[in-house]
Amino acid sequence: MWPRETYKKDLDGEIAPFYDTGYYTPENTQLWQTRADETTLDVESVTQQVPIIDHTVTFIKLDPGHTLPWHRDAFYLLKQKRPNWKEQKLKPIRFLIFLEDWKLGHFVQLENTVVTHWKSGDCWYFCNDTYHLGTNAGLEAFVSMQVSGFKQPHSI
Repeated sequence: MWPRETYKKDLDGEIAPFYDTGYYTPENTQLWQTRADETTLDVESVTQQVPIIDHTVTFIKLDPGHTLPWHRDAFYLLKQKRPNWKEQKLKPIRFLIFLEDWKLGHFVQLENTVVTHWKSGDCWYFCNDTYHLGTNAGLEAFVSMQVSGFKQPHSI
């Protein structure tokens, strides 16, 4: 995994309104990320189970004491695959898959819904305009998998 420095203002325009909150610092918001194509993991069985096209898969690790504050995802990798996605009336969507059972201090918030007490394999999904956050206020690493793609017509 490689460090993703979310405190850099040039990351994307979706989190820019929140820089002045003080959260985006190397001490608070650095996370670790890797893409499926950078690993030996076989993610094909997972990607075949979600109703999306042009999928991308990433893994994120938040160390204890780190958070990824309110933001909307930019879907950068996905939009590189299909630059004319708006003209095609496609909707970016992300599936958040929990790889381990919930641990004390780990939580995700999607708009007004706080998610805790998940089981390994549980999945939530949200679209590109959903504000969300992830926090590790616990004592162990918080690792998740994200499968992103464009929503297929008449699915979900």
